[in-house]
Amino acid sequence: MKSRVVLTIGAAVAVIAAIGLMALGLNLAGQKGKRPLVGSPAPDFSIGLYPGYTGGLSDKTRLSELRGRVVVINFWGSWCPECHVEAEALQRVYARYRDRGVVFIGVDFLDTESKAYDYLAQYAITYANGLDVGQRIGSLYRITAAPETFVITPDGLVSAVIIGGTTEDDLSQKIDAALPP
Repeated sequence: MKSRVVLTIGAAVAVIAAIGLMALGLNLAGQKGKRPLVGSPAPDFSIGLYPGYTGGLSDKTRLSELRGRVVVINFWGSWCPECHVEAEALQRVYARYRDRGVVFIGVDFLDTESKAYDYLAQYAITYANGLDVGQRIGSLYRITAAPETFVITPDGLVSAVIIGGTTEDDLSQKIDAALPP
């Protein structure tokens, strides 16, 4: 009887382990490569921008079309408490740097359009924003949660990666470091 119980427990553990590995594999299958590191090329993507939230960019924008400019990519969601905390700081930094050619792209992650519009209006966001349909962009950048922010140099390299919320001073310093002298 004891050997039967041990065999049954062992089989159950093996099945649970197999299911866990399959789930991990499915999760990673949508992820392409590793998280972009500082100094590595920023993965190219295109994003359809929300009407009224294009920040002067075309309705469908491709990152590679913005070469020659510093680009700040911020992954956010209306459901994310820390995104609400940093929203006004992001808008202020954008307002300070837009005349210097710095582009901000908000990538709305795991959200709905109606909640996104409410969030953008609540914080009077004026920079470009669009929905990450199917989490394609989040998969390219290996986003694990929101907010996450990437600063891209004019030559398309990752200059800074910020996991979690950022502050006005911290983001400004990272943008200054990415700007040409």
